[in-house]
Amino acid sequence: MDRLMLGSTIIAPAIVCGSIYYAPESPRWYMSKGRVADAYEAMRRLRFCDLQTSRDLFYLSKLLELENLEKESLRRPNMLSDMWRVPRVRRAAQASGLVMFMQQFCGFNIMGYYSAEVFVEAGFDPKAALLATMGTGLVNWIFAIPALYTIDTFGRRNLLLTTLPAMSICLLVTGMAFFIPVDGPADHRRVGLVAVSIYLYMAFYGTGQGPVPFTYSAEAFPLYIRDLGMSYATAVCWLSNFVLAITFPLMLAVFQPQGVFCWYAGWCIIGWVAVFFTLPETKSLTLEELDCVFSVPTTQHASYQLKNLVWCFKKYVLRRPLKPLPPLYQLKSNVNS
Repeated sequence: MDRLMLGSTIIAPAIVCGSIYYAPESPRWYMSKGRVADAYEAMRRLRFCDLQTSRDLFYLSKLLELENLEKESLRRPNMLSDMWRVPRVRRAAQASGLVMFMQQFCGFNIMGYYSAEVFVEAGFDPKAALLATMGTGLVNWIFAIPALYTIDTFGRRNLLLTTLPAMSICLLVTGMAFFIPVDGPADHRRVGLVAVSIYLYMAFYGTGQGPVPFTYSAEAFPLYIRDLGMSYATAVCWLSNFVLAITFPLMLAVFQPQGVFCWYAGWCIIGWVAVFFTLPETKSLTLEELDCVFSVPTTQHASYQLKNLVWCFKKYVLRRPLKPLPPLYQLKSNVNS
């Protein structure tokens, strides 16, 4: 069985490697090298008609011009220092690092790496545990589909604020389920509760913490430093994943499943608080509007969100007639995050 599990992991990479041969070269790369005709042909393969191709190629060329102008105007040879010295870039790095860190410390990859062990601990036999593990991946994939339709309408920040508390509850229920005694092989109370709570956790993760961090990090940074910023965000993600994978077996031995799942439930609550007070919304914003959003100091953003929380309590709980709060950002679209 272990051989089948390890061998099955080569199927998806093999399909991806075979598909790369048919993928067009990046139009952006062609444009950066001055190969406009090649960029046009590559873009045609990605768009429905020639009009869309021409429009997006023109837009791409203007973005490259803006990026080059920004690099020339800044004239900073060390972009690594800009990550922490330039306030606008530093806030983007903080926000991206937060969402990437929480993508791992919400406890997701303990399900990915050790879910079979968790299911066996809950009372599954080994074969049933493997099937249940396959179910977690399937649920995660299915519930990523709603994110396709909500991430640009409901918003990145709102998806995180909605799903993190739900994930925390699911992890807490999973941990508490291990207190249920198992009275014989026919007793499926613990098994059923663990399976349902983990599957619900996967559903909420697939909608929020799964797709949001990489989308958010890819758009938060200015153009001139976006490649370095995205590399930094990815490094935070996988470093957090490394820490998670190394520490989980040790924590499971010391704290038992109850303590471990409650630990990660607590991290989900910490993440919710951090997102609420420090994370700006980025959906449907232009490059100029993103510069405006990330130019607001973090303390000012947190103060505004606290006022907004008090305002919502008075408005919707105490039912008081209140005037809307003034917008935090002065954008053309008058977006209030």
